[in-house]
Amino acid sequence: ETAISSDEADTRAEDYRRMVASLDADLIGLSEFNPVFDRGGRKARGLIFDGFPFFADGPHQGYQGNAVASRTSLRNVVSRPYARRIQPTYMLCGETELGGTPVRIIQTHLDLDAEVRAAQIAELADCLKDEQRVILSGDFNVSSAAEYAPLEAIGLAGANFSRFGTFPTHRRRSFAATPAIDNVFVRGFEFTD
Repeated sequence: ETAISSDEADTRAEDYRRMVASLDADLIGLSEFNPVFDRGGRKARGLIFDGFPFFADGPHQGYQGNAVASRTSLRNVVSRPYARRIQPTYMLCGETELGGTPVRIIQTHLDLDAEVRAAQIAELADCLKDEQRVILSGDFNVSSAAEYAPLEAIGLAGANFSRFGTFPTHRRRSFAATPAIDNVFVRGFEFTD
């Protein structure tokens, strides 16, 4: 359930709209997306992502909920559960065009269990190995950068942990600073910032 009350919804929605506008993005991947923005039942898409004419979201269950907001059309969007999973994890797969060229996109959230997560990363690598232009984003829940090796082995470059250093994106009790569990990987693009 959302923790945002109806009374604070307008203020919180404006904060999110301002943050999204500051990104000036053509495409945004969302992990842990809840389609219901506030306890009054208003929808996040209309409140926050109205500047994105194309939007796709997958099933929402607890912390599992993936979505993609895009300024270019989204095609062939499917929600694909992982072959191995403990949690209700899945990848939201689709296609779009950026700069007039097709791009395969995947937004995901992986399991907390290390062995299952490794199988999911391997499944992602297998799914993307033959794609020329790829954007893979998500909450990967990794405990070390080494877990990203199968993605890097197929030529995907990570924004966080390889191109721009290490920016911890979450803190766990057992670690002083958890590595970048949230990340974006690409092939066929050059990172600039």
